[in-house]
Amino acid sequence: MIRRTEVPAGTLLHALRRERGGHADCFVTECPGAVTLFDYVTAFYTSPLFRAERAVLRAGGHRSSDADIPLIMTGQADRFAVWRVRRRTDTELLMRQIGGPTASWFMVAPSGPTTRLYFGSAVLPDEDGGLGSGVRLLMPLHLIYSRALLAAAKRGLARARR
Repeated sequence: MIRRTEVPAGTLLHALRRERGGHADCFVTECPGAVTLFDYVTAFYTSPLFRAERAVLRAGGHRSSDADIPLIMTGQADRFAVWRVRRRTDTELLMRQIGGPTASWFMVAPSGPTTRLYFGSAVLPDEDGGLGSGVRLLMPLHLIYSRALLAAAKRGLARARR
């Protein structure tokens, strides 16, 4: 089950929102066993749903490949398609859109026999401090898509463990 939740205090996404304002959302699910941030982000970016997004981005001139993911996760690269690593810890990754107002955030949190997988997004305000009417108009679709992306990553992790 994917559920919407508050952005956890003390996280990279929480700090970004406090620093810049704007909108932030957060979704969480649980996965059996121990899941590393590396495995979670790999499952997310290689899911069939996100591969479709990568194809659209590639058509717009923003290349990425599965081989880029380990490089991002080990600090050997800092760019993936239209995102650049803003901060990374052992349990969190914050990616910021290059030249754009959005950020994506991933976190793993061990919880007994399971691991909580968090996925969040931020839309940072423009120079006038607003988000723009387009953001407000597309927000319901964005929230549905965010849930679907987290569910796809969870399915990918389950497949990888079989």
